[in-house]
Amino acid sequence: MITRTTSSDIYGDRLYSVGLAPGFYLLVVDSEIYGESNFNLQMNCVGGTSGACGLYGTDYFNQYYNGNLTPQACHWTKWNPYAYFDAQVEGGSDKWAHLERKNTSDNNQPDVLLNLKRNSNNNYHINFDIWIPYYRSGYFNIQKALSYNNSSNEYGAEVFFYSNGSGVIRIGGNRYPFRYTQNKWTRVKIYANVNYGGYTTISLDGYNTVTYLSTWTASGYYGSSNIQALDFYTNASDSDFYIDNISVSNY
Repeated sequence: MITRTTSSDIYGDRLYSVGLAPGFYLLVVDSEIYGESNFNLQMNCVGGTSGACGLYGTDYFNQYYNGNLTPQACHWTKWNPYAYFDAQVEGGSDKWAHLERKNTSDNNQPDVLLNLKRNSNNNYHINFDIWIPYYRSGYFNIQKALSYNNSSNEYGAEVFFYSNGSGVIRIGGNRYPFRYTQNKWTRVKIYANVNYGGYTTISLDGYNTVTYLSTWTASGYYGSSNIQALDFYTNASDSDFYIDNISVSNY
């Protein structure tokens, strides 16, 4: 495959997406003969709709170095690939990921996707821990269907952890309240059967918080029966939370 750009635009060109089968590849970048080239190269590698690069198994963050998360594993990607801020890997022998709101524009906030590997039986059992410090907030949502540059994604349930120890799950256009304890780990469990007519259950620390038809979206009752990713986003001015001990399996 050969592709080229002849633009001198200082903001850069985006070349078309390339789908490659699993394997080993060499990327060769060259300029025209007798020409000079001054450039920076950025790549955004994702698994595509098949979830080839999605997580199935565990992610405890201990295998990563401290710093930006998404360059270290292909199942983690930024919502906006050009955003400056990323989730941060922190800790010593026991590590975690940290997301904290920054004093900048919305599209530069820490916002990362945990992409999921597609399960052949359409059942997903997702566990993770979330820690929200005192007087801070947290948030994640289920992404039912991803799109190019996340421009028209389909949202499943949205889970809001407020700074006063209360929270709500938004699904089907309704809000289901819950309580949680700040400054400690809360275990989140998602059981999703995305076969037609299947149900999804979200529980916090073992409490069955809400069960709903997997076709429901955040705002209504009619959507696809699917799950492709979890989105962890610093959506509020007091957003500051940690995630750890992630596992993804089928039933």
